[in-house]
Amino acid sequence: MEENKIRKYTLYAIGEILLVVIGILIALQVNNWNEERKAHQISDKTLMSLETELQEAKTYLENMVRFNNQVLVKSELYIYDEFSRDSLENDPGVVFTFTNYAPIQVDLPILEREISSDRLITGQDELYTRLRDIKSQLNSIENALFYFDEFWNTQVAPYLIRKRVLVQLHQNVRNRPEELPLERIEEIYDDEEYKNLVAMSDLFNRTYTEQAQILIDTMEETISMIENII
Repeated sequence: MEENKIRKYTLYAIGEILLVVIGILIALQVNNWNEERKAHQISDKTLMSLETELQEAKTYLENMVRFNNQVLVKSELYIYDEFSRDSLENDPGVVFTFTNYAPIQVDLPILEREISSDRLITGQDELYTRLRDIKSQLNSIENALFYFDEFWNTQVAPYLIRKRVLVQLHQNVRNRPEELPLERIEEIYDDEEYKNLVAMSDLFNRTYTEQAQILIDTMEETISMIENII
């Protein structure tokens, strides 16, 4: 009888332990499921925020590229002596646009986080690869802009200062043009040194703008990928 009691108590204890273990496993499973559900919700929200960020950056880049392409058209006409000289009388400030450009500055905080160890989007290795491509292309644009700025500051600006028209350039950029001395503008227009500066600026701008267009295309593909994921 004592042995039967011990056997029953042992089986009962084992049963209690199993129930506790099963309860703990179920609780852990439910907790894991809840954590995964929360992670997926955060991931989905991050994807939507990332899509918005990329779309806004893409629109901004398109505007900058559009402006730079307009500059390239004018500068190339000037370089090949196909620009209408008569337009100088109506708009003397146009001579300044030949070396003009729109600096591209893009801030992508969500993308920066998602390519780091603090990323919130779960899985999506292909998307991460595309985001890293965007970051790499953006770095290339920033490097090109650095050399373009350096050229303008060390070559173009000193030339305009020497020709005493930098103030007029500033007024023209600020859309507050005063009466520009046409003789001085024509002197710059006919100056071979300025044409060489425009030619170099055109090369910088062309490379810079082409890289920006590549980034726009990559962003567009990435946005489509995110839309398919969502």
